This record gives sequence, structure tokens and C-alpha cells, in this order.
Amino acid sequence: MDYIEGHRAEFKGSKVAFDQSLQWPRNGVWIDSFQIDSDAIPQELKNAQMEAAIIIYSTELLNTGETKNIEKEKVDVIERTYFNDGSWSHTRTDTVDVYLDVLLKSAAFATVRA
Repeated sequence: MDYIEGHRAEFKGSKVAFDQSLQWPRNGVWIDSFQIDSDAIPQELKNAQMEAAIIIYSTELLNTGETKNIEKEKVDVIERTYFNDGSWSHTRTDTVDVYLDVLLKSAAFATVRA
């Protein structure tokens, strides 16, 4: 949810109510020339949420930077060993972002189907 909510400035339309806790439902959202009802949650958003849940089951989507990538840590005479020689791994979110694409003001991913 936090990853998807992080797109708040990019979503089409506007929140239905000022005090709603999440960005959806929204007013003024069109997908494929059809207006989405202001009380509806688009299937694309549901799919993105499910895909994010699958990803987060095996990795972190939002990295705090505190403990990720530490392979071994020794307390006395402080010693840390990092995976991948200390380089950070990036979580692939392409599958989540493809679902979100139609909900964003400007499409981040131009999906071409052959």
C-alpha cells in the first residue's frame, strides 16, 4: 500500500473527500475513454496491490536502508559484511507499475503489445 500511495502526486483525478485516508477512490479518472465511478476502485489498482503483495512476500519494496544488504554483523570490535560487496539491490516493480500506468497522469511505461 505504501508503494502505491507513493504515487499520490501522479494519479489522475482527485480524491473524493479531503479526509479520506488513501488516494482512492477518486473523481475525474478516465481509463480507455470510460469514466471511472467516483465510488469505484479500478481493477488495475487492485491488480497492482496484489502484485505488490506478492513481491513484498520475498523482498522489500520500500527500503529503510538500515539493515538491508547486511550479510554478517559482529558486535565486539564492530564488523559488517555486505552482500554484493555493499552495492544495493533494486527491487523490480515493473509488474506493479504496468498496472498503475493507466491510473497515472503521464504514463511512465509505454506498454507495446505485439
